[in-house]
Amino acid sequence: SRYVVPAAAGQARLLGEIYARTQYDRNRIFYVEAHGTGTQVGDSTEANTIGKFFQRSPFDPPVLIGSVKSNIGHTEGAAGIASLIKTVMCMKYRAIPPNMHFKTYNSKIEADRFNLHVVQTMTAFPRINIDGEKEHTVAIGISSFGIGGNNAHAIIEEYHPKERLINTNGHIERELLQQHSLFIFSTKSSNSLYKQIVSFNEWLKQIETQDDGSSFLARISQQLLLKRTISHEHLAILISANRAQLQQQLDLFVQKQSTPGLLVTKRVSSSCPRICFVFSGQGPQWWAMGRELYSSEPIFRQWIQRISEELLKINGGEFNLLSEMIEKTERESRVNDTNIAQPALFAVQVALAALLISWHIFPSAIVSHSAGEQAAAFISGRVSLNEAVRIVYNRSRLQHRNTRQGGRMLAVAMNEQEVRDSLLKGIEHLVCVAGVNSPRSVTLSGDEKIIDELEGILATFHPTVFKARLRIENAFHSHQMDRFGIREEIFSTLGDIRGLLLENTQEMFDVRCAHVPLYSPVTGGRIDDKTPLDAHHWWSNIRQCVRFGDAI
Repeated sequence: SRYVVPAAAGQARLLGEIYARTQYDRNRIFYVEAHGTGTQVGDSTEANTIGKFFQRSPFDPPVLIGSVKSNIGHTEGAAGIASLIKTVMCMKYRAIPPNMHFKTYNSKIEADRFNLHVVQTMTAFPRINIDGEKEHTVAIGISSFGIGGNNAHAIIEEYHPKERLINTNGHIERELLQQHSLFIFSTKSSNSLYKQIVSFNEWLKQIETQDDGSSFLARISQQLLLKRTISHEHLAILISANRAQLQQQLDLFVQKQSTPGLLVTKRVSSSCPRICFVFSGQGPQWWAMGRELYSSEPIFRQWIQRISEELLKINGGEFNLLSEMIEKTERESRVNDTNIAQPALFAVQVALAALLISWHIFPSAIVSHSAGEQAAAFISGRVSLNEAVRIVYNRSRLQHRNTRQGGRMLAVAMNEQEVRDSLLKGIEHLVCVAGVNSPRSVTLSGDEKIIDELEGILATFHPTVFKARLRIENAFHSHQMDRFGIREEIFSTLGDIRGLLLENTQEMFDVRCAHVPLYSPVTGGRIDDKTPLDAHHWWSNIRQCVRFGDAI
């Protein structure tokens, strides 16, 4: 919508997208809390758009409409939240209050045609039965439009406690299922655990509940679970249906007595869990990867955008990574092309690491597989973002030259030496072991014709051995990387990268990851601070066998 004249098309598109995306049945909407500014053009545009969208015939229940602006006026920047507050109060009392000062419809509003009714009296929520058993929850739509053209619509549905049927001597009774909340307290000693719960108990007794008790408990539970460490050795776990039960459990704990719903325990080990960040190579990518996190997690989104912007500076606008990752359809996607797949995987891996660290989840070790070492090098503070993106861009574009040039890769569940002795003897110049992933998992890489023949041999002479083609039309880590000038350009484009621990901490991904042990798939072992991840290393990363199993 524009500031002077609201646009019906924009409002209609908003409603269509919201109900299509959520797959919410528009017939469930009982009432629409409209923007309703009271203007000649604004009201008629919005009302007719609502009518056309909900399509209620004279034989259907009407679409009830109204606006809190008739009660409190236009609060401008707070208009949307005012409508939401009104809707929540409607849910609480299960009724819609009358729209004030309404006398007659604007002549341009087609109320009869669209079965629109402005609420003029206190209107109770309906009780609609399904098979005579349970009532529908009532849903309300809220529309709010900003002067700058931002249109918003929310669907709010009331909550009903669930019931269960109890058969008592042939008599069926209904019982409400109470929602329980979980409370976890964790400390390093039993004495500190006792003191913590004593303090919490005293605090709880002083707090007056300002709202529904279950909401109050849910908020406390959430804070304890998300904002406090729950991984210490000594634990007290409480499950409570209401505040009175929680208070009783706490009192009995303070008195050192047991009670149902209270568990005091001790972990077997007091050590904190050790977490390893593992960065995969090319292969697991798919056209919509990362899209849900991009839309829901700001930190993840910021890193994807930042990497895309950095790549645009380096590739001169050759392609837009953000567009490739977020906007392309499955049919349009090029995510399986090496020059797109590796930058996309790098972006997702870095963004995921940033998201985990924002949740205070830190690695105790970092390891990677093939192209995943690019993200590992950046996370561990060995290269700056600019250097990392340059490595990703040049590695992927150079390897892409070999795409669809007669090379393929095959995963085989066999021992490395067994493969060399029984499958590759005499043809090592055509197919090689490109990766050793575990004691009985290797990847073969080389000429497509020979890969086809080996797959046939395995099917005939080793029918029980697992084998699978990789979703890669290339022969990474094989002799095919020796062509198309890949080695020469790696050294010419990455020759200035030192690959040692960055001296400027501002260029690091996160200084807290800088001294985390780093394990390389090139060497199959730990990389010390004096070993450079320079152009020589990145050429080895491309050409040599991936020693992932050894690194693990």
